[in-house]
Amino acid sequence: MGFFGDGEKRQADNEALQAEVARIGALPVKQLAVEVMTKGFGPGGPAAGGVLARPSDIAGAFIPTESSHDLDQSQLDTLYQIAVEGLQALEHAGLVRFQLIIDAGTNDNYNLNYTATRLGTTAL
Repeated sequence: MGFFGDGEKRQADNEALQAEVARIGALPVKQLAVEVMTKGFGPGGPAAGGVLARPSDIAGAFIPTESSHDLDQSQLDTLYQIAVEGLQALEHAGLVRFQLIIDAGTNDNYNLNYTATRLGTTAL
């Protein structure tokens, strides 16, 4: 796509993001949790197959474009907040668990990661 088409693509990508934020934001929490489990921990998801994934990566599974580059940051922040609400519901249901990873070299770099539990894997 040429220079003059980039603005149109950016606008279309942001409209797609806004539509996805509106869609998942309208879901009841239980349905949101189902989608988070499927997109985040199911086949092709960032936490598929027992892999540890950050909440931002799980939320990123809802981004309807190839990249988050040039997307509206406030919409991305809203998407993240909604997705982690679904993640919290999954945690309360015992379907996922978090694991804190500490960088042993510095002891000041902490990463919160999630993975499916055995119950969550069975539910998928």
